[in-house]
Amino acid sequence: MVKQRVESETSSVKSEGRSKAREMFEKLPEREKRRANEEGFRAEMQRLLVALANLHDDGQERFWASQKSLWTKWFGRESKEDLFELRDQVRRVWDRLTKLTDKNRILMKWLLPHGERPAILARFERAAILPNPFNLRAVLAFAIVERAAKLAHCYNPDCPVPYFVAKRKDQKYCERGDCTAYAQRQYALDWWKREHSSEIRKRRSKS
Repeated sequence: MVKQRVESETSSVKSEGRSKAREMFEKLPEREKRRANEEGFRAEMQRLLVALANLHDDGQERFWASQKSLWTKWFGRESKEDLFELRDQVRRVWDRLTKLTDKNRILMKWLLPHGERPAILARFERAAILPNPFNLRAVLAFAIVERAAKLAHCYNPDCPVPYFVAKRKDQKYCERGDCTAYAQRQYALDWWKREHSSEIRKRRSKS
């Protein structure tokens, strides 16, 4: 009984907090609202891009269920074959070894209209050409090009989600706990190899 009351009170506090946040957001100038919405959309598109690149062969249902089916509402549910074809295309664009001509061919294909949904939207009042937020392929094209310099692959061979967007150009590992631990072990091993080799060279020079 106490547990239920605590959960109810916690839920009430969260609901009240969301209500106040919404009220404060509505009072913001339109320019700030638009900027906040754009930043939120970009963050969501990065989550989409990374989730699709890391999609496992048995992960289709989890992919569409993530974000409380938000992606399904936006884009409509792709067939299994189309979804995995998109995943493989994302990985090819992500891969630094893929030829630029092949990457651009994939991107141009994504920017074609899909069904009745145009790929891009022109907004004169914002001086911008934008991806149609309801066209999955167009969103992927804009999202992956925007992050082209930060597309990384985790150096941990056992990482279950190796595709990630790096925060630094020299970042080799994603920020999962297991991969951070692996990176620390590799650093320690590299240090030992350098020190050991240096010690051997010193001994040889003395002999």
